[in-house]
Amino acid sequence: MNTIHHEIEQLEQLVLNLVKKIGQIHFGELVTFTDEREKIIQLIMENQESLTKEDKNRLRKLSKFDAGILSKMDYFKLEASQWLLKRGLIQEQKSAYNASYTPESIFFDRKN
Repeated sequence: MNTIHHEIEQLEQLVLNLVKKIGQIHFGELVTFTDEREKIIQLIMENQESLTKEDKNRLRKLSKFDAGILSKMDYFKLEASQWLLKRGLIQEQKSAYNASYTPESIFFDRKN
């Protein structure tokens, strides 16, 4: 078996395994997937002149899963963004309560 065919087969297995469990994966699994996928894609790109029409069709079929994978990545990105925003607000409130004030000053606390 040609090495590029082996790489395409590995890529197919990697993508299909991820897609099967896309609803239950964690951020770390997605990072591992993208790292592995990048390695395989790099090997395929290095030997792209030996791609057959069938190989190109197989790769094209795999690209239909990209939207779902990107959607999951966007979900994790939004989740992290919200966590950072919440953490920033907590830090802001904490610093307001811990600030030193002069005895004659007045402190107003408001609910968000």
